[in-house]
Amino acid sequence: MVLRQALSVPLLLSFLLAACTSPSPGAERTPGPPLKVFVSAAGIYQIDAGDLESAGWPVENVDFDQIALLYRERIQPFWTEGQGGDAALRFYAQDVQSRYTAQNVYWLVDKRSLGQFAAGEIGDAEPETSAIDFSRADAGVSNGSNTYMAVQRLEENAIYTPQVEDREPWFWLSLPAPTSQKFEIELDELVPGSGRITISVWGSTEAPQAPDHHLRIAINDQQVADEYWDGKGAKLIQVEAPSGILQAGMNKLTLESPGDTGVAADIVLLDQITLEYPRRLVAASDYLEFVSLGGKHQLEGFSGPVEVYDVTAPESARRLDDLKNDSNAVEFEGQRNQRYIAVGPAGHLTPVLLSHAVLTPDLVDSDLEADYIAIGPRDLLEALQPLLAHRESQGYKPLAVPVEAVYDQFNSGIPGPDAVRDFLRYARNNWKIAPAYVLLAGDWTYDPKGYLGSNEANRLPAFLVNTRYGGETASDVLFAQLDDDAWPDIAVGRIPAETPQQVQVWVEKLLDYEQTAPNADRNAPILAVADGQERTFERDAQGFLDRFPEGFHKVLISPEAGTIGANLEITQRINAGSLLVAYFGHGSISMWGKDRLFAVDDVSALSNQGSYPVFLNMTCLTGLFTHPEIDSLAETLLWQPRAGAVAVLAPTSLTLATDQSFLSNAFVDAYLAEPGRPIGDVLLEARRQIPESLGGAQDVLQTFLLFGDPAMRLKQPQK
Repeated sequence: MVLRQALSVPLLLSFLLAACTSPSPGAERTPGPPLKVFVSAAGIYQIDAGDLESAGWPVENVDFDQIALLYRERIQPFWTEGQGGDAALRFYAQDVQSRYTAQNVYWLVDKRSLGQFAAGEIGDAEPETSAIDFSRADAGVSNGSNTYMAVQRLEENAIYTPQVEDREPWFWLSLPAPTSQKFEIELDELVPGSGRITISVWGSTEAPQAPDHHLRIAINDQQVADEYWDGKGAKLIQVEAPSGILQAGMNKLTLESPGDTGVAADIVLLDQITLEYPRRLVAASDYLEFVSLGGKHQLEGFSGPVEVYDVTAPESARRLDDLKNDSNAVEFEGQRNQRYIAVGPAGHLTPVLLSHAVLTPDLVDSDLEADYIAIGPRDLLEALQPLLAHRESQGYKPLAVPVEAVYDQFNSGIPGPDAVRDFLRYARNNWKIAPAYVLLAGDWTYDPKGYLGSNEANRLPAFLVNTRYGGETASDVLFAQLDDDAWPDIAVGRIPAETPQQVQVWVEKLLDYEQTAPNADRNAPILAVADGQERTFERDAQGFLDRFPEGFHKVLISPEAGTIGANLEITQRINAGSLLVAYFGHGSISMWGKDRLFAVDDVSALSNQGSYPVFLNMTCLTGLFTHPEIDSLAETLLWQPRAGAVAVLAPTSLTLATDQSFLSNAFVDAYLAEPGRPIGDVLLEARRQIPESLGGAQDVLQTFLLFGDPAMRLKQPQK
């Protein structure tokens, strides 16, 4: 087996297309199109003959000597057992290292056209010793011929904290002082000796006095740590568990936050608990993983013959030969600092899914011509067909691009927004006619790994960016940043739909908007709504209207703070017809203002059929479409049948009104400068007026998103 150098994207795709369509002359057995293998955790995987058959790779057509296993464009080792219907393929898979997906992706391909890419035999390079992977509960370091330091890790991801930087913002539970939490940890095959406990926490409060956090740790009612520290941020507490304190069977670990530091609030977020303990080299569920300190090892507890793999260098893992198997045990000589996995007959993992790679359309074809593209899952693209046909009738060259094709051709099948941006950058630089307008079709959440439950809403990822006031949030603007500066280069909009039905509702409104006479709504007003909680919001709203020349039909609604029923007036005014509806004030995911000036519950009362406005939300969070459980106001306005909005400009972040004004003022100027321009072009010009030197303004640039079609031509009001 050979190891090749990484292929460029065009070369990789050419190879894959050749592999599935052009077998070597005289070849009698071809496995079929490239097959993607999805895995959910690190370990030794097995693919049975029946799995290959079900995925469209008939075993009688497969010559395993002519198959290559790829991971991120590099050949990986694999091993086969049996023949025909009893055949099985085994390989070591790494855990995924991505915020955007819970699964890693390997490829099975015909390698007969691969020789030109070979770089050398596997094992030529000196493997680097990797850190211990604790993704399996019993991974650890051997400390003798038949014992090792095993690891039990307790972790849940139940609390999302976007203000945390430089790490995944997920935590297990909150420990607000005073409080005490007890955890049970079961230990098996325990041998005498000391252990170690590591508690990973995050201080989420701080106070002028120090220290402002205090945490006690006890095992089996014996205190092992009494830790004080100060300030916000990560804290790693490591303590020894003296010999005799741990017991075989169930152990009790207690975390106590006594609340005795004198601060007004002491809140600590628990990330994970790791317990290392001395354990016999005995398999659990036919699986054992450890790092050797050298010497002869006796591994026991397997249900049958044992395989041992050296996975120190994951991409050149090797299976050990000449093992001394004896019933349910195996003996071998371990090498210092090498990481081993031993598996019995029932210890192999099973892939989550096998599916064919999506290689059409060929996105690296330099002859492609498409100035308007829609990217999304196939079912949502199907619902977009009437819009694509309409764009073609207008003279555009549209192309529907399955997002799976983007992942497969630009990121080895692994989902992520970078793959989409790499594709757009490639198309811009190489196609005969490059995309100018990009419509992203698909919802997404900040929980793509499904920590909180279902992840069915994760159809098309957004970029995650850190902002000054709200921490991590979503951005689609980065899809359009195709060169080295901060400005977007193409017009991008998103329809954050989870279902084809939502797409259909919106497409019907958009076609109605565009196919009516361009001047049909010219008498409709420009409506501005101001939050009465602060007078500056009214000034911002009036300033927005004043940018339109004298003679334009303009309406301002500015209820006093505490006014009840303002939502009824605003709803009535929207139903009467408006070209633009702009809001200035405080906001949240589901409503305008603290006084509930307009909220998701009010959208169902809209009846503005035939007069669909563009909504501009100069506020906070109304475009946070990434919440896994709540629909934002922007989404609700889009999905309302025959009413609501045709497009929405809304933020996913917290920003200041002074920074938002750079965008709102520039939008009006660009809107008036050239009547009837596509909204995407208006926004491109407006975004370029946002000062690059102001951090808060840059947050506005990145997080005020267009929910709609960037090629939609804006109707112009009457002077």
